[in-house]
Amino acid sequence: MGGGMRAWSRTLAFGRLVALAFFVVLMKAAVSPFLGLVLVACSPTRVYHEAAQDGGDAFLETTVDDRQTLEECIVVIRCVSKGAECGLLDDGCGGTIDCGLCPSGEECGSQGIPNKCPKTDSGPDVEQDVSFDASCEAGDKACDGLQIMECAADGSWKGGAWCSEACVNGICGCVLPWGGVLPEGQSTTAFEHDSEVSPELCAHHSQQRICQSGVLTGTYPYGDCVQHYRDCQLQGYGALPHGKQIMGYDRPTVACGSSCAQTTFSCHDGSVLGGEIFFSTCAEDCTCGPYPDITVTGSNSGWVGGSNPYTFDSAMARAAVHAGLVAVGETATIKRWSMGVVSGFTGSTQNGITTSSWSSATCGVYLTK
Repeated sequence: MGGGMRAWSRTLAFGRLVALAFFVVLMKAAVSPFLGLVLVACSPTRVYHEAAQDGGDAFLETTVDDRQTLEECIVVIRCVSKGAECGLLDDGCGGTIDCGLCPSGEECGSQGIPNKCPKTDSGPDVEQDVSFDASCEAGDKACDGLQIMECAADGSWKGGAWCSEACVNGICGCVLPWGGVLPEGQSTTAFEHDSEVSPELCAHHSQQRICQSGVLTGTYPYGDCVQHYRDCQLQGYGALPHGKQIMGYDRPTVACGSSCAQTTFSCHDGSVLGGEIFFSTCAEDCTCGPYPDITVTGSNSGWVGGSNPYTFDSAMARAAVHAGLVAVGETATIKRWSMGVVSGFTGSTQNGITTSSWSSATCGVYLTK
C-alpha cells in the first residue's frame, strides 16, 4: 500500500504541473494585447523637436507646429520651387521627390550643381577670358559657367549665386531658342515664322520676349524673319521678280512721223510700274492703224487669224475670247495695238476657241484690256 500511495502522489503532482502550464498559456494570450496597449500609451510621442534633430534643416521647411508628430508632416517642397531639373530631393518628411531625368542621357549634376542638367550651350560671353585666381577690382562681376563670380573688397574673386539657365556678363539670363543668351530683365523681338510672303508681313507676327527671373516669356521661336515679296506677271514679257526692272516699250508702233520712247518697267510686290504690256521693239507705222479701242461682247463665231497678235480683219469679239480678255456673252472694252505689218500668223486653240494660221504678210493687232 505504501508503494501505491507514492505512485498516486506522483500522478497528482504531474497533473498539477500540466494544469499550471495550461493556465500560464491562457494568461499570456489574454494579457499580451493589454500590455501592448499599456506600452503604446506609456511610450513617449516622437514630436517635432526630435524629428528636427534626426532630419536636419530639411525638416524645418515643413509646416508643422511643435505638437504635430512626424506622421502628420506636410510636404511643401516641389521641384519647381527648388529650381530642380532632375534627380531626387529630400521632401523634408523622411521621403524623396523624383524630379526626373536629364534629356539625351545627360548626367544629373555632372557640372557640380545638384539637381541641374548640364548646359550644352550657355550662349555668348559665358566663357569669359577671366582668371579667377588673379586679383580683380572690387565690385566687378563675371561668370564661371553658371555661377556668378563677384570681386570682393580684398581684390579676390568670390563665388556668388547660381543661375538656373545661363550666366552672361556677371548676371543671370535666359537661353534663347535661336541661340545666345538674353540677360535678366532685358527683352528682344521674336518672330512666329522665319520668313513671310507678302501680303503677310514679319512685323505682323512678332512679339517681345523678356527674361524675367530666369524664365523667358512669350512663345515665338525665331530671332529673325526674312520678308519675301510677290513677283509680277508682265504681259508680253512674263515673270518679272520683285525689285527688278527692264527697259522696253509700252507700244509696238507709233503713228507715222512719231518717235518711239523707251519705258522702264519695274516690279514692286506684285505691281508693275511703267505700263501694263511690254514690247521689246517699237517702230514707226505708216501703213497700219492706228486702231481705236472697241467695246465687244464675247462670241464664239467669226473667223480669227493668229494668236495675239491677230490679223487686223479678225472677228474681234471672238479674238477677245481666245485671248482670255472676255468670256462668251461678257461685254468689255479692249485696246487694239498696231503691230505694223506682220509676215505671218500662227493659229492655236485656247479658252475654247480655235483660230487659223495665215501665212501672208498683213497688218496685225495686239489685244489688251
